[in-house]
Formats: sequence, structure tokens, C-alpha cells
Amino acid sequence: MVAERHTLSEIARRTECPVSSIHGYLHGTRIPADVLARIAVSFQVNPAWLLTGDGAPWTADVAPGTATMAADVLQLVAAMEGVSKLKLGAISGKQPVVRELDDALTRHEQLSARLNRRSNEALEALINDANRRIGDRDLDGAQALMHAASRLLRLSADPAMRVQVGNIQAILARLAGRPAEALERYRDAFLASLPARAQLGQDSFVIAWNYANALSLSGQVHESSQVCHATLLLGDAAVTSKPATLAFQLGWNDLWRGEMRSALARMAEWLPHIGGVQSQRVETPKYMYAQLLAGLLEPATAMETIPDSPNKGGMLAAWGFLHEDAELLSAVYQRFFGGDPRFTDDAGGKLGGKATVAGFTEAMLRVLKRKDRKAPAAYEQGIDYTSFPGRREYHEFTVLVNACQLARLAGLKSRARKRHESASAALAAMDRSLTPPPHDVARHWRNALALDTPDAAQAREWFRDWSSRGYLCFRPWAA
Repeated sequence: MVAERHTLSEIARRTECPVSSIHGYLHGTRIPADVLARIAVSFQVNPAWLLTGDGAPWTADVAPGTATMAADVLQLVAAMEGVSKLKLGAISGKQPVVRELDDALTRHEQLSARLNRRSNEALEALINDANRRIGDRDLDGAQALMHAASRLLRLSADPAMRVQVGNIQAILARLAGRPAEALERYRDAFLASLPARAQLGQDSFVIAWNYANALSLSGQVHESSQVCHATLLLGDAAVTSKPATLAFQLGWNDLWRGEMRSALARMAEWLPHIGGVQSQRVETPKYMYAQLLAGLLEPATAMETIPDSPNKGGMLAAWGFLHEDAELLSAVYQRFFGGDPRFTDDAGGKLGGKATVAGFTEAMLRVLKRKDRKAPAAYEQGIDYTSFPGRREYHEFTVLVNACQLARLAGLKSRARKRHESASAALAAMDRSLTPPPHDVARHWRNALALDTPDAAQAREWFRDWSSRGYLCFRPWAA
């Protein structure tokens, strides 16, 4: 492009290169970085186009920030080449060479600092825009922004930027229905946040909560609590919304382990310190569910008084599954899974598949309302365990409990018994580090009682034990 507009001698003069060298560059000889930098500056050529061949060739057609940053990259490469060309073995006793080395290193440091500053400014803008798009459920747009951010990270020396980008990539993986990938990315972001500072700041609490919550969802409740405890010890002790989410998560983990009293105490203590959308979408529905399990709240009251959110829909559905309440499940499905994209993207939609809350709610309604004998097989067909995070037996147990319940309600007693036996085997084989949700275990034992299986006595004993721990909603099956 430049050679079409200027003679070789003109190019040679402006770049301070011999004409023979310019001729060689035009015919395939590698162009040194310092010459590329001179071409970019002298002829207003877009440095990004020089480097990659992409985009507009002239800086007049490029956003100023992009062209400037690309030019700095070229200059940085040139400075690095300048250092490498010095004969360091000849430095001793030669002050001019020492000064030349010092000047080259200083120039390199200055350019590195400038690029780091500019890349961080651009990364911050990309991160903010991606968060807004996630809130609007524009997942494709947010993913495109994160793709650009991951490339820009090469120019940033700030570890906090890598942590933030990794955290958003994990959120996108979760919303796109890739929970195993999400858990891995949450872990990487959390581990990367630890050495960044002696005392963790507010952003670190967000990263830690995302990881702890993902661990809990995959059944790794004990490890989730360890992450919460460690972060609270390392972080600022001041009571703010971010540490409060971790303290609240400890209460949620207690609920999963059968410790109802400590669960309610922690949640009640820390919920007032959590505000905004986070509280409405996550913590308030969790506290609602704990109260339902404790027998302190009726679902009809929760349906009308708790702010709507995907978590609220999912937890009310879980209650409906346990009590086999067709009226409640129908209302939940219509409100949360049947129309509003804010909720269907989380509970169905983007997460998709028959194993989701929305998919199982639909199957339950088919057997509860119509005794549809085809619903159990339709539910089980095509479930892919590989997309789930954690150990397979954890998720397999839930699916088998679901399949048994559907078959039992559809009147397929033989099929239901086989699924119950498989669910019992999966529960027995489950690693001790994994903690299945109490409502799934309760449904498993309810299936045993309804089918009068050999482990029915064990089921009744489990209900008595958990009722004594404060899970009063299990009393009907303890008698």
C-alpha cells in the first residue's frame, strides 16, 4: 500500500533505510520491528494492519485509541530488539554502551507501562460492557467482548484484570449450559485472586462467592464452606455486602448438611447486609426455601411476597416435586418457565435439556395431570451427564430419583422399582465429599415408602432423623 503511493527512495529516506533494504522488504525479506514502527509513524499506516493484515490500512480510518495502542506495541517490540542487539559481553569499561543499554531498557519500561495503562482502560470498558450485556441476557454479545478481552490481556500486567475476565467467562459458561467448564473457570479465577494482595479486597469476595456457589451446586458443599471460611479470614473484616454473601453461603451449606438451626441463624443474621439485585435473585429465595423446609413458611405466601427470580422459581418447583403438588407446579411453570425470558434463560432456555428444572417440571405436570405413561421415557431420553460439573454419580442420583418418581406417578411400578434400586446404588457409591440436596434425598426415600421397597424402614428412619433436626416439612413421612 505504501509502495503504491510513494517511491522506494522516499520510503528509504523516511525510514532511514537503504533503498536495497526497502526493495528486499517488498519481496519477502522479514521487516524489523523498528522499521515497521517508522513506517507506521511516517506514513500514517495502521500498525494493527501492519502486524496482522486485518482492518483498515490507514490510521485515518481507525479509532485513535486502537491505532495508538498498536503503534506502542510496535515501538515496544523495537525497543526489545534494540536491547537484544547490544553486545552485553563488551559492556565492561565502555560507558557509551552502558548508557545505550540503560536508555533502551528505560524506553522499554516506559512503553510497557503505557501499554499496560491503556490496555487496562480498554479492558475495564470491555468488562463493564460485558456485565451489562449479561444483565440484558445478550450472551452472544458478552461472549464476543470477552473474546476481545482475552486477547487484550496479553498487554496487561495487572493480575486483577485476568481474574475479572476469567470470572465473566465462567458466568457465561454457566449461562450457556456448560457448568463443568464454569466450575473450572471459577476455580482458576479464585486461585488467581489469592496472591494478588495480602488482604483480599471487595472484588475478591465476589470471585470467592461465585466459586463457592458453583461448588455447592455441584455437591462439593464441604469445599464450598472451606472457600468461604478462608476468604473471610483473609479479607477485610468490615461488614459489607460482599463478605456478607460468603457468610450467608455458609448458612446455605449448613442447610444442605442437615444443620437447619445454624442455617437459619446464619441466613437471618447476614441477609440484611446484602442488598440490591444480588439479594433478590439469590439470597432471599434461598432463605425462603430454608423457611419452607423448616415449616415456617407456606409456598402460597412465598409465591406472592418474595420478589420473583429464577432461583425463586426453581426452589418453589423443588418444593412442588417433593410434595407432588400439581397446582403449585402449574403456577410455577406458567410464571417462571413459560414466558418471561429473564427466567426461562436460567431455568430452561439457554440451559436447555430435559434434566433442568423446567424440563422436569413439564414432565411432572404430564404425569400428575394426565397420568402420561410416555413421560418417564421421554424425560430420560438423551440426558447427557458429561455437561455436569463434579462427579457423575452426584447428578446421576438426581436424575434416577426423578425417573423413579415419574414412573411411580405414571403407574409404571416395575420401572419405578428398577430406577429406585439404581438410585440407591448411586447414593451408596457417591463419594463422601459430595452432599446431595436434601429435597432429592427426601424424594428418594418418599419413593421407597410409596413403593414399599425393602429399604422403606430406612426411609422412615431418615425422615425421623431430619425432622428432629428442624426439617419439619418431612414430618408427614416420619410417622
